[in-house]
Amino acid sequence: MSNKHINNKNIQSVLWSGDHQDMDDAVMRYLAGDDICLDQALFLYDIKGTGAHLVGLADIGIISDDECKQFLAALEQLKNAFLTHEFVLDQRFEDGHSAIEFYLTQELGELGKKAHTGRSRNDQVLTCLRLFMKDQMGLLKHEVAEVIEALLSLAEVHEHTLMPGYTHLQRAMPSTVAVWLLGFAESLLDNLQHLNHMMDLIDSSPLGTAAGFGVPLPLARQTTASEMGFSRVQINPVVPKIHGENTN
Repeated sequence: MSNKHINNKNIQSVLWSGDHQDMDDAVMRYLAGDDICLDQALFLYDIKGTGAHLVGLADIGIISDDECKQFLAALEQLKNAFLTHEFVLDQRFEDGHSAIEFYLTQELGELGKKAHTGRSRNDQVLTCLRLFMKDQMGLLKHEVAEVIEALLSLAEVHEHTLMPGYTHLQRAMPSTVAVWLLGFAESLLDNLQHLNHMMDLIDSSPLGTAAGFGVPLPLARQTTASEMGFSRVQINPVVPKIHGENTN
């Protein structure tokens, strides 16, 4: 479904506006700002997290397996439409979360409204951010490793290439280009360890912590965590707030 098929009147009613009255444009700009632009980078992760959540809802019987299949098919359709620019996440939407919900509701009718059952916008956006950071740090680790390999190769070539050592901007003991290059390589190895540690810290699914108080449903949190590629779940719902990971 492309943007032209979406009811603009519905889009302008923000999800968190209580009575769902239309929001003045100036108020929306003040409250949301450029959120929708930032959400474009998170949109595919939001779709992924929504899919995992729906698999979890099917796991505990909130939706049927057939309903889950309908949801996942609609989400795949939305993903492809976004990648081909048939669906554009723009200022007509409050944010990426509401865009997904509007899309599912328009595609699946009343069934689409079940997608947000047992989930808060807080844990939803936090899940998106962690998925995004995991991917970005994975890319960064790959690039750092490539630089280290290049430095090692260059150091091997210049193992006996002489150069002066420097201390306080003055020439000191003679050294080699290899020693100089390997200093950078070892420093980058330290950085790689920091990245690995950071990835381990965030490799924990916050989905199900809701707004910081949990959810009164037996959510299949291990299932949703596995669906998204997390190694574990964030057990205590307060932890994301203690870490300052509050969301919109």
